[in-house]
Amino acid sequence: MSLPAFVVTFSAFSMASAAQEFFTAAPADDKPFELMEFGLFADAATSLLQCRVGVRRLTGTVTPGSGGSSFTPLSLGRSGDTFGGTCRVNDTTIATQTGGADSLLLPFAFNALNGLVWLPPPEYRPRFIQGEMMAIRAQTGFGSTVTVSGYAILREMG
Repeated sequence: MSLPAFVVTFSAFSMASAAQEFFTAAPADDKPFELMEFGLFADAATSLLQCRVGVRRLTGTVTPGSGGSSFTPLSLGRSGDTFGGTCRVNDTTIATQTGGADSLLLPFAFNALNGLVWLPPPEYRPRFIQGEMMAIRAQTGFGSTVTVSGYAILREMG
């Protein structure tokens, strides 16, 4: 039997020039998770705009961003499966940390016309343990207001 996978989604997130967070997730006690895939799409983009996106690992004392909302991940398997950690979407201020690190694991360029889908082979999926937070962050804005939707698929390992 495979481990449960969960999807976190958002839609119609308006972003312009500031760094913002599409998704954050923190594992539950003894329930590490891996990032299996994520996708970002600009709704009705008409011009070639680009921003830098990063998958980040935050450690130490982490304070989640604000301006967005909590999100309960949806099971891609059985309806009774529940994600043990916590997730947030659409934060307009980014998460901060003290006493640890804010590490950029994977940098990407997100082109508003083409979108961005990242689906790595299993051996290259980043894993997050208790005391860490995953953030998928727009490190820069588009320079013009763009409405973005997206998803992330997480799999709990414990």
